[in-house]
Amino acid sequence: MGIARAKIVIRNNWASKFQKVFQVIKVNFQSDCKES
Repeated sequence: MGIARAKIVIRNNWASKFQKVFQVIKVNFQSDCKES
């Protein structure tokens, strides 16, 4: 039970981190497109 819960927490942490990174990449990509 504890291990399964830990895996879910780790997965959620990774998902939130990946979403933040993806948002930064998307914003940078959009600004690059506007400049060119």
